Amino acid sequence: GTSNEHEAAVFAAKAAELLAKHNLNEEMLRQRDVNREEGPIGEYSYDKRSPDRWRELILQGCAKVYFCEIIRYSGAAGRRRHTFVGREHNAKVAMLMAEYLINTVKRMAREHCGASRADQGDFRRGAGLRLYQRLVDLYNAQNAAAPTASGGNLPALYRTEENAIAEWKKAMFGDDIRKARTKSIRIGAYGAAGMAAADKISLNTQIRETRANRLLT
Repeated sequence: GTSNEHEAAVFAAKAAELLAKHNLNEEMLRQRDVNREEGPIGEYSYDKRSPDRWRELILQGCAKVYFCEIIRYSGAAGRRRHTFVGREHNAKVAMLMAEYLINTVKRMAREHCGASRADQGDFRRGAGLRLYQRLVDLYNAQNAAAPTASGGNLPALYRTEENAIAEWKKAMFGDDIRKARTKSIRIGAYGAAGMAAADKISLNTQIRETRANRLLT
């Protein structure tokens, strides 16, 4: 198989390991749905390096698809800290998905650009931008999906989670929070190549429509 298929398999294995660590399986998730049991909204630190813009876009896209939101804290000397706000199982899998995509982009940049750090950086910026666009498109598609025969209703689920996150932010910060300014990304020839390459990175093998699988994928 291709390296892309291998990375998707690795992601699936890690997701299964994550569920096992939290004593979760699909039947238990279905039962939680029946009982309307959900963990509380909380804040979970992204403890990797402070992301540059292309990584930050991937974090934002994954958070959006996986029923979470990113909060960015600004510190001294321009240092930034990012957290995922949502329910713990969603935040953990959103972070896992983001790492899968970030690592895939980094590998593809090395393969395409060789040793040039400038060219690799341009490629990563283009790929990160395109992945963000694809994740937003996926979110919009799932938010417009009709209810399934089994009773799944993703648009209603997104609204429920987004409202719960908004209430949590209001309780935690009041009005002392603002939307971050959007920064544009400039790309060159290698950035364009990165955007094209990002279209080949699998998303749907990780992200599926069922309610139970939203915690797994």
